[in-house]
Amino acid sequence: MMILLTVGIFAALAGGQQSSCSPVSRPVSISWSDRAELRSPACKWIVSVNPDASGQDGPADLILQNVASDKSHLIAKVNRDAVIHWNPDGNGLLLEDMAYSDHYRLLLFDPLSESSSESEATDLDKLIRKQVEENLGTSENINYLPRYVSWNRAGLIVSIGVVTIHGSSGPFTPHCYGFKIRVNPLSIAETLTEGQLKKEYKASCQIWP
Repeated sequence: MMILLTVGIFAALAGGQQSSCSPVSRPVSISWSDRAELRSPACKWIVSVNPDASGQDGPADLILQNVASDKSHLIAKVNRDAVIHWNPDGNGLLLEDMAYSDHYRLLLFDPLSESSSESEATDLDKLIRKQVEENLGTSENINYLPRYVSWNRAGLIVSIGVVTIHGSSGPFTPHCYGFKIRVNPLSIAETLTEGQLKKEYKASCQIWP
């Protein structure tokens, strides 16, 4: 089970003063089976992981709360493990959702708002997957594992590990793609080769779950 890391440093001050926050850049691993509360680096947002209360091992609710207004709402469901990456200003996040054994999802909530929704956040994943399928010339019989690499000034860098499956039991052909993503407007700014990922970002593709 992935180790939970709490974003932000909370200093309990005497006299009822508010907690302080310090920005951190490390990813935050969460699990559908473990309750957690994660604060953004600027303490403007709280993301809570609420496991299925029925005891039936259903997906966990991911709840976004605006600290200033105290309003909260559901932004996503988490079926397995996932990783949260706050963007540099703490006002947006990328969710790496290891949803299934043969494909993951990247959900981009940037900027965060009281109307943030999973349906909008999946636009990034749809954009990337469409480009990968166009590169491969197929949308069938593939394992698709997109992963976060880093944020940059315009958006973020992602790597995509893909395996095409020929026939019912192979053979298997691995592929590795990298993309520079522009957040506003959402688009692919540049396609990166496996060599560029390794040389420029010291990153690689995850080929198998």
